Amino acid sequence: MKIKKKTAFIYVILISALLFGSTFFPLRLYHENVLIAGSGEIAQVSDVIDAGRDAGDYFLAQRSHLQYMEIRIEEVLNGEKMIVQLFGHAKSGGFELLAEEKIPFPESGNGFVRVPIDVDLTEGEEYVFTLRGYEDAEFRTAYEVVDLSGNPAVPAYRLGFYQDTGIAGVAVITKFGYRVPLGNRKTAAAAGAILLLAGVLLAAVVLYYKNRPEKNVQITVHRVLQCTLTPAVILAGAVAAAAVWPMQLFDDRLADIITYETGIAVFVFTCLYALWHKQGEEEAGIRKTDLAALMPHLAIIVMIACIFDQCAKYMNALNDFEHHRSEAMIISLISAIILVMGWRRENLDHSSAGRIGLDSMAQMKRTAEWTRILLNICPLLVIAAGAPVGRNYYIAQRTGTEDPQFEIINEVLRYQIVSRVMLAAAVFCILAAAVRAAIHYKRSGAAKKTGKRDLFQWILYIITVVFFVMLYINSYGRQWITELIVMYALLFCAYLLWEEREQWLRDLSAGIILNFLCMAVYSMLHRYYFAYYYSRFSMHFHTVTVTAYYLLLPEAAALTLLLLKWRELDREAGLTGFAKMRTLWKELLLFGIVTSYLLMSLSRAGIFIAFLLIVASAFFVFSVGKGGLVRPVIRLFAMALALLIVFPMIFTGQRIISTVVRQPERFEALEPYPDAILRNPSWDSRWFMSIEVFTEMLLDRVIGGPASALSEKIKSGNDGQWVENDPKLSGEYGALFPSGEGGNADTQTGKRKNSLLFARANRIPAKGSRLLAADPGWEMSGLEEGDYSNGRLELYRAYLDEIEMTGHSYMGATLPNGDLAVHAHNIFLQTAFDSGIPTGIMLLVFGLVLLAGALRYYFTRVGKGDRYCLLPVLVVTGFGLTGMVEWIFHFCNPFTVMLMMSILPVLDLHSFREQSKADE
Repeated sequence: MKIKKKTAFIYVILISALLFGSTFFPLRLYHENVLIAGSGEIAQVSDVIDAGRDAGDYFLAQRSHLQYMEIRIEEVLNGEKMIVQLFGHAKSGGFELLAEEKIPFPESGNGFVRVPIDVDLTEGEEYVFTLRGYEDAEFRTAYEVVDLSGNPAVPAYRLGFYQDTGIAGVAVITKFGYRVPLGNRKTAAAAGAILLLAGVLLAAVVLYYKNRPEKNVQITVHRVLQCTLTPAVILAGAVAAAAVWPMQLFDDRLADIITYETGIAVFVFTCLYALWHKQGEEEAGIRKTDLAALMPHLAIIVMIACIFDQCAKYMNALNDFEHHRSEAMIISLISAIILVMGWRRENLDHSSAGRIGLDSMAQMKRTAEWTRILLNICPLLVIAAGAPVGRNYYIAQRTGTEDPQFEIINEVLRYQIVSRVMLAAAVFCILAAAVRAAIHYKRSGAAKKTGKRDLFQWILYIITVVFFVMLYINSYGRQWITELIVMYALLFCAYLLWEEREQWLRDLSAGIILNFLCMAVYSMLHRYYFAYYYSRFSMHFHTVTVTAYYLLLPEAAALTLLLLKWRELDREAGLTGFAKMRTLWKELLLFGIVTSYLLMSLSRAGIFIAFLLIVASAFFVFSVGKGGLVRPVIRLFAMALALLIVFPMIFTGQRIISTVVRQPERFEALEPYPDAILRNPSWDSRWFMSIEVFTEMLLDRVIGGPASALSEKIKSGNDGQWVENDPKLSGEYGALFPSGEGGNADTQTGKRKNSLLFARANRIPAKGSRLLAADPGWEMSGLEEGDYSNGRLELYRAYLDEIEMTGHSYMGATLPNGDLAVHAHNIFLQTAFDSGIPTGIMLLVFGLVLLAGALRYYFTRVGKGDRYCLLPVLVVTGFGLTGMVEWIFHFCNPFTVMLMMSILPVLDLHSFREQSKADE
């Protein structure tokens, strides 16, 4: 696409002004402090405040973020510091600590001291702060008269107190510094300045090309992007590099400085190469693709990414309300995919006609009109009819305000109603498509024809049906089993009736990669990368093992894209190794990003399974033909080199960007961050990950070997103990877990156990086991010290002792010490325990036959240039290997979702019939 140079300059100026202006409004990224203070006139002086006697105020928050407080100290009797604590109302009742600071007294002995707070508050809610002496400190504070006029410019005190006794009418003299978005006047002034500058630049551009019309030549949009983004990338890289060194804002250790500088250099080079490299025919072809034809596939890709997002929310949820909501969303999204598959049936081509039995285009045209009405209008009518029915049902069934949880209960009910309406529309869409196909099949006389029977495919169908029937019969009321069978049966029916199903694996791969890239960006912005206690990076999950097997899914997609494209390039004559690398740079980059995050998870099982998949798939794809075993070895070396180059970029981005953004998002019930990191984190704090700690953790935890002194410190830190006397490592662990009880810490061993994995409790009914059945990631520690299986062998023995032919109606087996193990960390053993030994055996048979079918599909399609036919092989293999050590077989588990979606082509007999005809 080409445009005039003047037009290009105008667009660049306008877009730049819009982007810069949006940081003022509506994003409101810039803030200022608003000081709210009373008269400051001393009404009375407090009695002595020390470590055992406190003073303070109850007050109402007048803005949403308290940046600092200035507190009046009237007299210092002894000591050097005081402790200031801020409390807010906890959801469970009572008060919870929001901030704590040790503040030196003023040098003069009296005056105001500034207390950094940096805490989000709820405007209008009540909070309380207290003053106490630190160690042997003794001092007095001063009170002022409370202003009851309601003036928003003065503090909204509720009550001052001394030693838990309220003092009516007065409060500790305090100034509150709230951080608020830039005011309307300043925002308007900034917007005006931006508009003025943009206007001047636009006028200059128009005047320049008016006087020099010969220079207003055409230029490509790609060239405009090159000239615009190149200086921005170089400038950003230079600023970041200078911040790392010589400014040393993030770390002063040589290894980290080298790593960060390398990561920044790789990022800049990658961006510049993406802008300036010579584009191949494939990249040019993407721009010429018909957008209208791509829209259904883009919709499917986005919905697949959203399904995996809902799977993540299900895995992170800690109550059934959130589980129900995620389940309803997944059902709605799968139903929406079915509707998209059936939406454009009127656009049949000749190949589609032959596929469903139409003999001629004329016959297809005669049936096109009623087909369009039946397939496109009928689902819409179902939705239109279901909307008022669902509304009336909601009004009749919603929970009243007398229930304290009525809001979330009613929210879940709304989601469930929508999912049922969408499901009904999907069912009608499939039925309409099936009726249409049956009519066409009968008219064409295809029923009289006999085709080649595929014995293996029929065996696969029979095993699949038998397995799911056995699973359902012995489900003991587990709702997820019914949902799994119904939703994927419907999806498979819709897939068989879809004219463009040869694109399904492409859409599936793109969907999971889109989800991964979004989660990687989210993690870099909002998930801190810690060196201690949370040193195993869990991305957007609260459990590292869930993160590890989630990452195996984009790993499978990245390997599929990389290896099969590489295989095609090997078949092209005249391509050098360097030319292939230039063509494969995007696939190698994606592979490096995914594998880098997998390494940062420090999950033994995840890294080991990924290693097996990478090595096995490389030999599987490349060992056939010329070169023998040399080709896969060379390609594995190139992939390792790509990882070595990309890893510093990802490590640096995750370590630095989240630190600079300073908007951490965490799972508060499970991730009690230290106070110093939550409020005023220093960019060079030792709490944040360093390359030294990462390397030691990788060697010690994943590879194994003798523990070093640093390794012992890391382990000590991860067990909740003080690590080292380093001024850059602020925030004591003791504040996180008082009395050694928080976070389920074992005070005898120092190890953490999660009460959801091991609980001295009664048996858990299957119907009420949503959280437990779907939560495979709780890390097991302390069962058997030095056990590389992390306690799984003891779990397996406990489950084998209680396993029965008909299964169990409850969850969990009892360990020798009396703890209840929620799940077996093994899909085959857990299925046998839940649904009986025959069902567990049938799951194993089902997996083996699926693997054979996936291999058969690969060999059938790879010769036809299908770049995605390796995906089912990797997913089925990864599911089996991961299932040996994790419980991943569940309707809302991302691995089960990926498995059931990826095997749709494997179960499709049509693909093999086409190949048989081609062979004949």
